[in-house]
Amino acid sequence: MSFNDYVKFVTEQLVKKIDEPRVKKELNTDSNDELVKQPLSNKAFGVIPLGISMFVHRKKNNS
Repeated sequence: MSFNDYVKFVTEQLVKKIDEPRVKKELNTDSNDELVKQPLSNKAFGVIPLGISMFVHRKKNNS
């Protein structure tokens, strides 16, 4: 393997590594757009805020 071949190989690998995160980021944003966004309370604390709100709402309707 000559020096020119080695430089060409290293350059190709470097370009692939540089372009790879952009491709992954583009794929990730496409899949996120299709998902329904969750409220911040659910995203941060799980289903506990939902359970509390349902409990409070049920108590208000029974009174």
